[in-house]
Amino acid sequence: MIRQALQRLPTLTNQISAPVKPMRSPHRTRAQPPQWHQALNQVFGVDLIRVPTLGIDTVLVLASEIGPDLSRFPSARSTRHFGS
Repeated sequence: MIRQALQRLPTLTNQISAPVKPMRSPHRTRAQPPQWHQALNQVFGVDLIRVPTLGIDTVLVLASEIGPDLSRFPSARSTRHFGS
């Protein structure tokens, strides 16, 4: 269901970067995280997994909560309002 939901979102890029950290989760099959990483990379246009402490599950939550448009967070300073 997650893969199907990700496929319905518009994509910003077709360039997919390789993950820079292990994609392990005791709650996922080995195939799911790499597939979702690719889909999220295409949807957001950037690899949010590269941010320290963000894993595939956290980025999936971001996608579901704020959607694929990150333009309202153009800098690190603007993200301080994210939790408000």
